[in-house]
Amino acid sequence: MLPIVHSPREVTRALSRKVPKYLTLDETRMLLGPLLKDSDYVSWFLCLMLLRTGSRISELLFVRLGDVDYNNQTIRIVTEKRQSHERFVPIQTDVLAAIGEWITLQAQSGRMITRKDRLFSFGRTMAFLRVRNAFQIAGIEKTDDRGRSNAHPHSLRHSFAVINLAQGVPITVLAEWLGHASIQNTLIYTKIIAQHSRHWASQVQW
Repeated sequence: MLPIVHSPREVTRALSRKVPKYLTLDETRMLLGPLLKDSDYVSWFLCLMLLRTGSRISELLFVRLGDVDYNNQTIRIVTEKRQSHERFVPIQTDVLAAIGEWITLQAQSGRMITRKDRLFSFGRTMAFLRVRNAFQIAGIEKTDDRGRSNAHPHSLRHSFAVINLAQGVPITVLAEWLGHASIQNTLIYTKIIAQHSRHWASQVQW
């Protein structure tokens, strides 16, 4: 069972953290659009998996084909920051189809992926470079006032959280999907949703 926030002070502390970089829904659609897919399929598939599973880059690179459950439409992810913890994140049919396509294309290039093999054969450094390249191709890379780019794998994890929370996924469920040990770590995303309060207020019917 997920731990709960025990005091208002803990809530305040959680919400006082800096808002993380994330993509809007429109930006994610630009990122995963045909421009990137046609020009750099590897980067497209990597970004798709990061965005649709909410995993950390190190977690995703550890995923093996056998972790994909086609019957239950889930993917098993070993949580990086929690010893002996694993989570099962739901994935939709288009992601399952993309995994199948990835396996086929890898086989055509000479790499046969069995259930014991990892989906990705490269490491963190290459993954970071591919994500940045993907953002640049899609035209969505941005820098803050300190010159720091949003083209980072963790931006896709944050985007997964914001998009799911904005569309009604309970925060306790989201915390489990993200592998958070405490729901306090998930509360920061409610701060992002609150920034768009006018939109949500317009949806309320009295």
